[in-house]
Amino acid sequence: MKQRVAEMEREAEKLRELQAAAESASTPEGADGATPSEEEKPAIDGRSVFVGNVRPTFSIFMTP
Repeated sequence: MKQRVAEMEREAEKLRELQAAAESASTPEGADGATPSEEEKPAIDGRSVFVGNVRPTFSIFMTP
């Protein structure tokens, strides 16, 4: 029984490490690891595209 608990604790620790790695990898940073400067933000926003009024249920198989 104690062996099983120890195994579960090891698995939990591994999951915590994986979660921390995933969270640190998903931070909104630039390609070089730095956040964009105030001068870069307008250029980035200029390349952005807003998509509004989209029906989430739309399919290419739907007929008008």
